[in-house]
Amino acid sequence: MNQAFLQNHRKEIETYAAYYRQELLDDLIPFWQNRVYDRECGGFFSCFDREGKRLKDIKSGWFVGRNTYTFANLYNTVERREDWLALAEAGADWLLRYAHQGDYRFNSLMDRRGGVLDGSRSIFNDAFSVKGYLEYLAALGDHRTQAQVTFAREAMDALLHNAQDEALMVSEGMAEGRRIHALHFMMLLCAMESEQVFGPRYRRQAQDYAEKIMCGFENDTYQAVFETLDEQYQPVPMGQGRLMDPGHALESCWFLMKAGKMYDQSAYLQRAETVLDWIWEKGWDKANGGLRLLCDVEGGKPREGFETEDYYGTIVHWNDKIWWAQAEGLNALAISAIYNANEMHFQRFGQLHAYVDQHFRDHQMGEWYAALSSDNRVIRTDKGMENKGPYHVVRCAAMLSNLFEQCLHNM
Repeated sequence: MNQAFLQNHRKEIETYAAYYRQELLDDLIPFWQNRVYDRECGGFFSCFDREGKRLKDIKSGWFVGRNTYTFANLYNTVERREDWLALAEAGADWLLRYAHQGDYRFNSLMDRRGGVLDGSRSIFNDAFSVKGYLEYLAALGDHRTQAQVTFAREAMDALLHNAQDEALMVSEGMAEGRRIHALHFMMLLCAMESEQVFGPRYRRQAQDYAEKIMCGFENDTYQAVFETLDEQYQPVPMGQGRLMDPGHALESCWFLMKAGKMYDQSAYLQRAETVLDWIWEKGWDKANGGLRLLCDVEGGKPREGFETEDYYGTIVHWNDKIWWAQAEGLNALAISAIYNANEMHFQRFGQLHAYVDQHFRDHQMGEWYAALSSDNRVIRTDKGMENKGPYHVVRCAAMLSNLFEQCLHNM
């Protein structure tokens, strides 16, 4: 860390460290921990209204793995609280009992007692399940069993193998002959996080995915991050091929910076530092603040037919704002500011921090709203749904709290 940079920003760093620790421990964790675990049947609920009243009893496959990850990660990185470890253990148990289909693939949706409502398969659901289980094993440390380690290794091997099986990916809805950015950065993240359990076993795969992101999806000609490419990792600039997802692009950037630190690859950090400026230029709403849901790779409105997404009954337009993209923007900007001593990224972090505090954070009822319009009206008040729970926002607050506290410790 650059000492001159840290000293110049000491007061702001102290303020941010206190803010995110308070948000994490006094707002986010109380909101979720008191509601999310089903003490009668096990597993995790995910659908809650603004006030935290449960809307559905279903158990989302994504959040079997994600919630297991969250509570294990809090135990690993914030405080060794036995209640967090117990929730991670309960999640891992449910994952093996009800979510796992028997071949390292995982169910997408279950009822309250674990009955399968949707047994369709998704590589992303598998990734969240595997990374959650790995984080739990990291929390167990020397207390994990050989059987647990074997299951995790075989699940990780299957995940990486399946991600390379084009016919399988097409059967799960991916376009034939296309490379998908989200698939690449999720495999990068899983391979990185597996080092807590397996050391460098999957490092080659992680670095391969990192290189494909930097040299393929992050495109210098367009100065944009493509969501899809052709088989040769070249742009197909028409229709869906012209989409940039600022949230995905920012998430990918901070994964790369973390990989750069882990693998001592300064080129990863330098590349992400450059790409962050592209994303900000095209993704930041200069009139109203906030990071847009989608944009064209050359900026502005996407082509006809690709201007909206359906978030479980809420139609979100390209220039509306979604919760998780803001959280990933905070992560990416803070990490680049600190790792690269980048003044502009520190200033932009401050802009986004103030925007989120004013518009997304619900200071009355807790947690964040799910979606805002382009002019920052709340269009989805629910705090939890099938794809929103204690993951992006909790991870963001925990990471930023730890990052800024580390800065203060190193001064």
